[in-house]
Amino acid sequence: MRNLLQEIFINAYIYLNDYDNSIPFSSWIFRVAHKEILSFSHQNKGVSANQTLKDDHFPCRAIINALQLTPEEEIKYASSDLQEAVNRLESKCRDVIVLKYMLEKTEKELSDILEIHEDVVTTLLSIAEKELKKLLEQIQ
Repeated sequence: MRNLLQEIFINAYIYLNDYDNSIPFSSWIFRVAHKEILSFSHQNKGVSANQTLKDDHFPCRAIINALQLTPEEEIKYASSDLQEAVNRLESKCRDVIVLKYMLEKTEKELSDILEIHEDVVTTLLSIAEKELKKLLEQIQ
């Protein structure tokens, strides 16, 4: 993991002159990190850059609210079930869920980081939330 972090900082330094002032610096640096993590994942098949999301950092409440789970469903799904379901998502869906609910990024920031239109972000979030709900049902 340390090598991955080093690569992110090296690439940020290398591409610093390419930074576009029209987007927030935080979105730009997340974009650099996101690309490096994807590259890492492709080069190291079977090894995930974020092996599993840790219990103490997992945003259960935000995801539960987004999925509009009933009180009964909230009780039924443990934190570990949510973590497992998020980890099973396809990478595009997992990225938007993690960025939106774990890192609390806005849809505009997601658009900048992922280099996709805000309308696509909205659609992708909707798809990811539906897929997450399906995965939760399969885990139970």
